[in-house]
Amino acid sequence: MIKMVIKKLYNDKNKVLIALSVGNILEFYDFALYGLLAPKIAILFFPNNSDLISLILTFSIFTIGFIARPFGALLFGYIGDRYGRSLSLSYSLLLMGIITCLIGILPTYNEIGILAPLFLCILRILQGICMGGEFSGSLILVSELLSNKKHKALYTSVCSAAGVSGWLLAAFIVFISNQFNYISYSWRLPFILSGSTAFVGYFIRQSLNNTEKVLSNLKTKQYNKFSITSLLSQSILPFLIMVCIGGCMGIIFYGQFIFQNTFLTSILKVNTNLALLAIMIGISSYMVFLPIFGWLSDKIGHSNTMMFSAISIMLLSYPIYNCFITKDYIKIILAEVLSGAILALFMGPATYVMTTLFHIRMRYTGVSFGYNVGASLFGGITPTISMLLYQLNLNPMDPFLYLAFAGVLGIFGTYLYQKLGNNLTN
Repeated sequence: MIKMVIKKLYNDKNKVLIALSVGNILEFYDFALYGLLAPKIAILFFPNNSDLISLILTFSIFTIGFIARPFGALLFGYIGDRYGRSLSLSYSLLLMGIITCLIGILPTYNEIGILAPLFLCILRILQGICMGGEFSGSLILVSELLSNKKHKALYTSVCSAAGVSGWLLAAFIVFISNQFNYISYSWRLPFILSGSTAFVGYFIRQSLNNTEKVLSNLKTKQYNKFSITSLLSQSILPFLIMVCIGGCMGIIFYGQFIFQNTFLTSILKVNTNLALLAIMIGISSYMVFLPIFGWLSDKIGHSNTMMFSAISIMLLSYPIYNCFITKDYIKIILAEVLSGAILALFMGPATYVMTTLFHIRMRYTGVSFGYNVGASLFGGITPTISMLLYQLNLNPMDPFLYLAFAGVLGIFGTYLYQKLGNNLTN
């Protein structure tokens, strides 16, 4: 009965954007919680005489979740290319919600000892697998259905912005739960909440009915089974471009909006609620600027916009960190907003560019795998690398070096895209 009602609500093809956006919100909310609650998780699952060591161990588990993402990309990419995009997206969302809920009811170190971090690690691996096909899969489906000559990056950037609102929602829920720190289980509620909402997202995505356009292409031509060998031998440039896009995005996003929550509060001793509020403002700026710069890049050129952004990232990384270490709240907000704007300038056009790099018969797998290799290889280790850079000299400015490296990746990826040219397989 619920499916029938939802199908009637979403029978208009253009409303696919809404259905995919709802799923993005829920899935990105799930994945964000761990990073935002890292200081609390460090105490509960990795008790140690050194708070710094506890945080490094916590972020190591965060990294492990990212390492699992390329494997999820292969799994859900295969399902998406072989059996339909919406089927893959529906099951990844449902499983993600269930796993996140399990994290919320997981016993802590004081209750079951070493098994607590072990089970947490396993659940984060499963979370990473589910996340592997989510972001890129939704962008592909939007691009295949809604993009036209006039609006290409606009639609994909709107879908991406919806996912960002999931991170914002997670930050808001964590902010609320922080007000009830006197309740021992308050940290669990944001995780448990995802379980019920995941079922709603699942039914909405099931209603998409596997888009006629995608299925007709898949049925008329034999499916090309994806393999690492064929990718590296036949599509090495598209793969490297995807790695650079995923790496650049991952370093900036997880560095400025996830790691900063710990950096500002645990290292710079900024008030917890004020730090989280600044991060929420930064994420909001990224969400708002994404469709604006997506629309702008449709006008002035996707690669030109990406190159300008990548150069800006490299040049402004030092001033951004300089704002953080002043501990001046206005400057911290300015740094977060500037980070969001620069990232949106890169990802606005990149959300469309990445959907054009592979043939439709292997697009889901190729895009998801390349993007998640980059996000895992460079983005997933951002909190850990940033903490280690700080620990080397105990200089809070040192993590700016890794942020600058994101700009290098962006420049290289954009250069390869320009070299590949515009005659890409669609």
